[in-house]
Amino acid sequence: MLNRSLLLYVAMSVAVFSAACGYGFRSRGNTWEREQINKLYIAPLVNNTLRPGVEVPFTSAILKEFSQGGRIQVTSSRESADAVLEGAVEQVDSSVFSTTTADQVSKNLPLGQGLDSTFVVAQEYSAKAQISFSLVRLKDGKGLWNQGVSSSRLYPAANQGGDIGNTGVLINNSRYTMALNELAKQLAVEVHDLFFESF
Repeated sequence: MLNRSLLLYVAMSVAVFSAACGYGFRSRGNTWEREQINKLYIAPLVNNTLRPGVEVPFTSAILKEFSQGGRIQVTSSRESADAVLEGAVEQVDSSVFSTTTADQVSKNLPLGQGLDSTFVVAQEYSAKAQISFSLVRLKDGKGLWNQGVSSSRLYPAANQGGDIGNTGVLINNSRYTMALNELAKQLAVEVHDLFFESF
């Protein structure tokens, strides 16, 4: 009869393995070797939004993540690659996430200079991005992988002292750009991990 501690160890090992891997495992190598893909070209993302240049930080973040990941060789040209990873920025936008009233924003002003409590102003915004990806093997044009990713990130509104109760457009736009840059890094990590998932 097996020792009880040995049985417990085996049961715990199986449970941990299953929970961590989803009935499989995540390899640290190139899981696309089975499809004869060892060299990958990452095409510049297509911009399907109305915001000019938004594809640039996302393309840059994805290139950096795959290149530094070291799990597949990233090439600088389509001609030298086994497959191409293509993608498109489908949507980017910003919306008000939380609000406050103008009297709360201006409560530190001298008496009589505060603003009306009925005037609602933005306190936080939410930047959102959605990107779609596809992997095509170049030798036969076969599509091997499709994936969409999306995420959001909060950033604070810029209520300025000289015009309390209103948000500074230039500052808000700058913070929105910074939020998109952080979103790009975040989504690049997610795409990289999803790309190499194996079961």
